[in-house]
Amino acid sequence: MNVIDLPLDILLDTIRYLPARDLLSLCNTCKTLRSDDDLLYSARYWSDLARTTFRVPTQALVAADGRRWMRLYRRMLTQSEVYVWGNNDRGSSGIFRAPSPPLGTAEALTLPSKAWPRRTLEDVGLVADLQCGGWSTAVLNSKGEIWMNGIVDGQRFSGPSPPPPRKLQFPEGHQGPRTAVAQFSMGRSHALGLSDTGTIWTWCDVSRPAVYLRLLGQESGGEQNHFGIEPYPVAQVKAGWSRSSALIASVGIIVWIPIDIARRNVQRREEEAIPDGVDVAACRHEWIVPRTTSQSVTTLSALKSAGAVTSWILLAHFVLFVTDTGRAYACRYPTSPDDYPEPFELSTRAVNRGDMVTPASASDFISDVQGSHESFALLYRSGQVLTADQSYLSALTNYQEVQFTPMQPQTSQTATAPALRCIPALQNTSVIQLAFGDYHFHALHADGSITSYGRESRFCGSLGLGDGGVDIVRGIHSLGWRGDGGLVPQSQTTGRRVAFEDEKRWWMDWLRNGNKDREEAWPRIETMIDNEEERAAVSEWFEHRLRNWENDAVKTDPSVRREDDDDDGLPTYFALTVAAAGWHSGALMLVNHEKGNRVRQAYEIPPPDSTRNKEIGAMSEEAIDHSEEDIAGQSLWQSLWQRFQRAIGLEDTADADETADTSPTPPEPHPTRWVWEDETFPRLRLRNGEVMRGQVPVLDWECPAWKNVEEVVI
Repeated sequence: MNVIDLPLDILLDTIRYLPARDLLSLCNTCKTLRSDDDLLYSARYWSDLARTTFRVPTQALVAADGRRWMRLYRRMLTQSEVYVWGNNDRGSSGIFRAPSPPLGTAEALTLPSKAWPRRTLEDVGLVADLQCGGWSTAVLNSKGEIWMNGIVDGQRFSGPSPPPPRKLQFPEGHQGPRTAVAQFSMGRSHALGLSDTGTIWTWCDVSRPAVYLRLLGQESGGEQNHFGIEPYPVAQVKAGWSRSSALIASVGIIVWIPIDIARRNVQRREEEAIPDGVDVAACRHEWIVPRTTSQSVTTLSALKSAGAVTSWILLAHFVLFVTDTGRAYACRYPTSPDDYPEPFELSTRAVNRGDMVTPASASDFISDVQGSHESFALLYRSGQVLTADQSYLSALTNYQEVQFTPMQPQTSQTATAPALRCIPALQNTSVIQLAFGDYHFHALHADGSITSYGRESRFCGSLGLGDGGVDIVRGIHSLGWRGDGGLVPQSQTTGRRVAFEDEKRWWMDWLRNGNKDREEAWPRIETMIDNEEERAAVSEWFEHRLRNWENDAVKTDPSVRREDDDDDGLPTYFALTVAAAGWHSGALMLVNHEKGNRVRQAYEIPPPDSTRNKEIGAMSEEAIDHSEEDIAGQSLWQSLWQRFQRAIGLEDTADADETADTSPTPPEPHPTRWVWEDETFPRLRLRNGEVMRGQVPVLDWECPAWKNVEEVVI
């Protein structure tokens, strides 16, 4: 029997034992295999390869996207970079500075911030995951090391911030798989790590080694049992605002109060065979969240499984989890040893439309739940995303018994029920992740873009949309005497994307200052600042231009987009994950600097006798000549193999150094001139038909119809 005659499921089971080069060789043997996307772009194969090689975390909503995993695998060696923005309290963004001044002082109103993304954590190896804590930004690299900017617990720390970045340490004498972190999670003031061997480590101080956690549980009858890592393998750990947690499939979600290293009660028991030198913290778990075990528990009839837990989060006072049945549940934390709260289901939804409540389809499948501190979001398989905060859950406990029936009119009871929010920009826009700070949040979309929502505390820049006047044309305005900044409500129609290229910021700064004709543009700019409708329309126009930045560059210079591009059609900046906490945010990006340089040059006006273009052309010709000489000296098979790899965008990286930075050097800050220097501040026609003041022609651009945020009642 030929290989091509084998059933697809057998082939998929077989190729997982092949390295990437062997899989590509196999697919290159015949047209049938080469054209079989299910084989070449197997999601299972490429996701497993990316996770085992780079320790990349799983994203449930794109787990089946084989092309995405393949792109991720081949580009992470040279194109992954970390960017941060927002408040820099305690050096969380990587800047050395003294502690923050007291609230209410004049110094506190001008906290250092960076509202435009900038790169950080550059020399920590190949980054696989990124998370933010209350006063920190931390990454996990492919070697299983956690590196951090800032400090873990800003409430207990005094003195200047430590110089970044710092690697989280383990007790002396311990190394190898036991201290190689496979997955980690940042809480507000503590961190959790799960090693390759299933060991749970926790940190509360960046300057002290980790503490090894051994979970102790107590079943009914008072007999104490060991819920540690040896007999019960830990699947995942998650840190929250005030709790830590771990998922053990045969036990459930275990939630406990984080260890305070300064006051921990260390217990050593000879029968547990604790290795010498390890600082062991005996941790008594608060409780096992009911209905989270994937198996029936005969000793406790109340613990009836709601299905296998696929995702869960810890808020300040609630734990939320989603199971493989597509249902979501919430359960408050117990308030005393005798308190046994039960989870309640978040499944029956009704959309509030006027005076009638129409229930949504009962088959709507909840794929994921994400959130932190006080905010969370439910992500549906249908593409719908609903957001809320934990006050909704607190109020919902009083409405658990309220049942909605078709076409039931609202009563005084249902009319006062809390509601989730249905933000138009998040609906059916391929949202795969949401990251929540204290008052802002970001959405990561499947196309690699990041959109921002919420407000900035004291204009700290946590939305990542710019400052110094650029924030105005992005739709940010003052919310009152506290100095907070919020987006215009109309921005929730399409969202506001985070931009990373410096030239975009220079362009917006040029226009908002009316530099071409300031006398003509400035009255229009002043009116826009005080008029919400104009401010919303202007921010939407800027958003439209930013989203079409690369397409406009191609129109100016078709050579920007090449057929042999090593980008798979991806944008220059492609986000893999986004993180947020407190008043700051960060993102792990794939950055194609070569393509970015070409886009940037399309907006430059070079001098008439530009030696720069001649030098670039000479370098390109030299590179082509060397490439042809190298191929000529290889065997025919090697030549064909190399060309095939180039055709699908996967170079041979078997001998590559993971920590080597092979990406091109970013360009110098300023060229001679920019093409936009001939532009003036836009004069637009508003939704109500009115035209902005001025003498320049009205732009041929139509403002979109604004959509309102809907409320969804459970």
